[in-house]
Amino acid sequence: MRTISFNVYRFNELSPEAQKKAIENYRNKRDWDDNDSKMLEDYLIDRVEELGLKTKSIVFSLNFSQGDHVYFEGELEFDLDKLSQTHRKLVDLWKKVGVSEVECQKSGTYHYTSNVIIRTREIPCEMNYDRLADMLVEFLKETSKKCLDLGHEYIMDRNSDESIREDIEANEYEFTENGVWYN
Repeated sequence: MRTISFNVYRFNELSPEAQKKAIENYRNKRDWDDNDSKMLEDYLIDRVEELGLKTKSIVFSLNFSQGDHVYFEGELEFDLDKLSQTHRKLVDLWKKVGVSEVECQKSGTYHYTSNVIIRTREIPCEMNYDRLADMLVEFLKETSKKCLDLGHEYIMDRNSDESIREDIEANEYEFTENGVWYN
């Protein structure tokens, strides 16, 4: 039998070169898990709420590839006061048509398209109804694109050296002298 001993270090005790190696190793070994996905979903839900859209769930695939998408599915709620700040015509038509509920169903595979189901209190003029549906789909596409960009930024931030450094220090991970993750 033989005994091997070595020292372990906190991140801030490592040399700058070993810290760089530790960050890169952490970045390469870190798995994106369900908790990360839930945090991103919550972040995106909060962002769309600021735009006037309330949804319980956002479906996304953000792999920095051609098939990336973000879409909304199910019943949607709209804050007309917030929405009127950026989409006045949409809100005016919304009120004219007498919308009571909006439901969104995704269609399409590699890009965002949507079937919008609008329920009204009365039977609206067909032309106004169709125009409103088109405006809602355009708003959802625009919001989806904003979420796609925000989601990519969020992921890039989570993978930044600064964010990884914060994770390492918060979790009090230890490393060998050359920056290899010990625990």
